Amino acid sequence: MLITFDEFLARLKQLGAVYRDVAPRTAKYPYWIYTYTNTQRVVASTGTRLIVNEYQVSLYTKGVEDELLPFIKTFDDVPFQSFRGIPGDENDETITDLYTYIEVIADGQ
Repeated sequence: MLITFDEFLARLKQLGAVYRDVAPRTAKYPYWIYTYTNTQRVVASTGTRLIVNEYQVSLYTKGVEDELLPFIKTFDDVPFQSFRGIPGDENDETITDLYTYIEVIADGQ
């Protein structure tokens, strides 16, 4: 089931701190970032039926993959790709970016 952008954002905010594209330097771990990646049109013989936006959703954490469980439960009824992880170093701390992609119905649909 696809959800609207407003529903996506409301659910994401239930999980903790959420930012679009970039977090402030003062943000405390863990936090979520969502970034627009692309738009798809669902078309039929009569034209565009639906516009779907895709977002990358990232959890930045000093913790472990168990922190993904609340996301998985919150978005259980919405398709999203498997999570991937990229370790990194930030201010001499090991930080992991756990990310997925999710599609939502564009505003105004």
